[in-house]
Amino acid sequence: MYNIEFTEDNLRKYKSFYQKMKAVLRECRLESEIIGPCLLVDETGENFRRFVKNNPSITTFTIFSAPFAVRKKGDEVFLNRLTDSGYLLEQYKTANNVLKEEGRTDASVLLTVWKDRLNDIDVLNETPYMGARIIRNVLEGYGTLTSLPLDKPLDLMFDEASYDKTFNLLPGIMTSQGILKPSCHALKLLDQQDKYLVLVNEYCLATKAENPGFLQILLHNCKRPGWRYYSNETMGRAESYTPELFEDTDSVSFHIIIEGLKEGEYLLKCRSVSDNAGSAFTDYLRMEYPDDSFIGSSERNYLRASSVIPMTGKKYNVGVDGQLEINCTLNMNEFVHLHIIKIIS
Repeated sequence: MYNIEFTEDNLRKYKSFYQKMKAVLRECRLESEIIGPCLLVDETGENFRRFVKNNPSITTFTIFSAPFAVRKKGDEVFLNRLTDSGYLLEQYKTANNVLKEEGRTDASVLLTVWKDRLNDIDVLNETPYMGARIIRNVLEGYGTLTSLPLDKPLDLMFDEASYDKTFNLLPGIMTSQGILKPSCHALKLLDQQDKYLVLVNEYCLATKAENPGFLQILLHNCKRPGWRYYSNETMGRAESYTPELFEDTDSVSFHIIIEGLKEGEYLLKCRSVSDNAGSAFTDYLRMEYPDDSFIGSSERNYLRASSVIPMTGKKYNVGVDGQLEINCTLNMNEFVHLHIIKIIS
């Protein structure tokens, strides 16, 4: 990641480094392409433009997306916080527009890191918000973004990880104690979607299998962090998690009508992740233990079990009209996976 001041001298140093690495790969007869260095694109994209101009041999440019804009005033560098939650897609589009304006039709942009905060430690990393946030980003970027990877998938990969602590508030999808986070559930639910896309919009992803009796629907009610979140400097504490961090806490109701089904019985499997289900961290907060010294092996086993997504099932009868109607209400930052399966009698 390019985490130093973006100067012309650093541009030249990177170009020299890039050329030396290309020579090493040629000497080793390797066909791998060097990509990088993961720039944080500024509001106008001018820092990215200068990098593109100075590195004409690079064909895959990588960017780091975060809700911050870099500004320089005199000898000082400032980070201006952006409260626009759509920053990720905007920065990606800005980088692509730069390539187009520079006539680089041979090049592409790859998003390799994204974060809602520049610091890794953030209480929201442990909560259902992060899972719903991943799903919302995927739906908003569908058809535009080519990738949406997490920086490091496990808390154990971070230097800040404490191996005797239950929750480190780090952005991995599993804690150092082996407890699954809502972000892990979100990625698994996205990964298990069926072959054919049926619908994608702001709140919903629907896919179907080749077998017409199988359909999956993924819904979310991801809330946007409000001014209390962006003005709070103590997000590295577990007790900082509160509904007041978000713009609103309203639930969202969905009325789903599925048409074209064959007559007969169907099973609806429902998996739900929220502050009340599938979230070990919020269960941990409800325990109200003073600190981690009170957490033993039995508590850790309990928290590992509480991190499993609960499941329910319900039978539906579809008549000759081939319609199935489902009503679903999601609480703040809840995400739900619905799996519809034809029952073969």
